[in-house]
Parts: sequence; structure tokens; C-alpha cells
Amino acid sequence: MSALTTVQIANLALDHIRAGSIESFTEASVEARAIKLWFDTCRREVLERHDWAFARKRLALATHSEDPPEGVWSFRYQYPTDCVSMRRLRNPAGEQADPVPFAEEAATDGSRSILTNLDDAIAVYTYDCTNPLVYTPSFVIALSHCLAWRVAFRITGKRSVAEEQGGIYNATFRLAAVQNANAAASEPPRDASWVRGR
Repeated sequence: MSALTTVQIANLALDHIRAGSIESFTEASVEARAIKLWFDTCRREVLERHDWAFARKRLALATHSEDPPEGVWSFRYQYPTDCVSMRRLRNPAGEQADPVPFAEEAATDGSRSILTNLDDAIAVYTYDCTNPLVYTPSFVIALSHCLAWRVAFRITGKRSVAEEQGGIYNATFRLAAVQNANAAASEPPRDASWVRGR
């Protein structure tokens, strides 16, 4: 079986709406122009909606050049350039410890930043994974239906086709998210704080 490509994902989307296939994103066809317009946005949308294991990164954050808001937060960090969704900051006390509070905010120069009271913060986030070879099959199906939903009306002129694909996308996304969560073994949940405090 040949390695999965973005064009193959695009052709899955086109097949969902009974449209013709493409050879590349740059060819002169309505299908290719619509796919090229929407592919990257759809990929980032599906990535943003869930903490996918294949697109999870851990990164020691770089200090931002601008100070944090005085009296509110102690540290300001640079936002990772490839991040589509910040999931959490790693708690030095361990994975089962309470979440570390943080906030996202624009600095005065317009750059995105992360504010927290944690020194030497390590971020856990979903990055903009553009390599289809690492996508899970269920993610590919969800992405293809998201793409089909976005391009359906432009290609077919039928709102009913777009609406149908929107519903299928949400259903396949939920299934993919469940399968992703089931692929990892987790520790038993912690006792509630009032139990731990006894």
C-alpha cells in the first residue's frame, strides 16, 4: 500500500461528495482550488479540537522579552510558533498533580504569550502536524469529512450535501477522539482534594 499523502486525503473528501478526484492542489480545477483554499484550515481545526497523541509535544518555554502584568502573573513566556492548542503546563509535582494555572495573552508587540506563576515552565500542546504518515486512520476519516463539509457547497452547489458532511464530520470526529483516548493507559484517577486533605 502506498504511503498516505495530503492529495489522497483530499480525494477522500471529494469522494464523500461524489466529486472528481485531483492529481495535485495546484491543478486548474474547481475541486483543486477549493481543496487548496481549505485544506490547511481544516487540518488545524481538527487538530485544535482534541489532544491527539500523534500531535502532542512537550517544550520548555522560552521567556518572553516583555514582563508579565504586575501583581497578576509572575512569568511571561513565548507562545510556541507551531502550537495550534495549548493543553497544559507540566506540573513539577507529577502528571497526577493539580493543573497549573495559566493564561494566553497578546503582548504589546502583538505576539502571543503565555502567563503563569510557574518558573521554568514546560508546555504540553498540540502542534500543527503536517505529516500525514503519522495520522491515525480515524483522524484521516474525520479530517476528510471536515474538508468535504467545507468544500461541498462550492463544488456541488448543494447546501444539503454540505450539511450532511458537517454532521458526518462531527460523528467521525467523536469516534476518532474516543479511539485516541483509548489508545493510552492511564493511572487511576486521584482522590478528590477533600479526601487527600484528610
